[in-house]
This record gives sequence, C-alpha cells and structure tokens, in this order.
Amino acid sequence: MKKVSPIIAEFFKHHRVRAEMSVESVAEYLSTSVNDVMAFENGDKPVPLETVYAISNFLSIPPSEIMSLLYGIVTEDDQIVEESVKVSGRK
Repeated sequence: MKKVSPIIAEFFKHHRVRAEMSVESVAEYLSTSVNDVMAFENGDKPVPLETVYAISNFLSIPPSEIMSLLYGIVTEDDQIVEESVKVSGRK
C-alpha cells in the first residue's frame, strides 16, 4: 500500500507551482514556517488533515479532487488529477 502523505505532497506541490504561488506565500497563509511547507511538499513530514483542507482552500482545489487522488473517485475535471499523477511519475 502506498503512503498517503507523499502522494498528497506531490499533488499540492504540483498545484502550488501551477498556480505560481511561492512556498513563502503558502507558509504565511498556513501560519507555519517555510521549512514545514517544504517538508510537507517533499513528503518528509506528514500533512495534518487541517493542513490538507487549508492548502486546498488556498490553492482553490476542490476536496473532491483530493478524494479522487486518494480513492480513485472520478471528478468532473479529472484532467488535473491525471496531470498530477503524471508529474508524480505514477500511472
């Protein structure tokens, strides 16, 4: 079974870069350190559920996309999920 944190980490990093947001802006929004955000994005630190929701909100990612990534539920716009999976090297 795959670990969830690295999958979420790659997904969020992809969406942050795509939205042209800096690590610093995410850290400021979350009221956390840049090192924490980098650790989340690298999969070095588990992403707490509250942080998953906060990052999703900040990057305008519908929760259904995250669920789709984790559980294979198809969303109306599954193109983004497919691109994220390609970026992460998973198929």
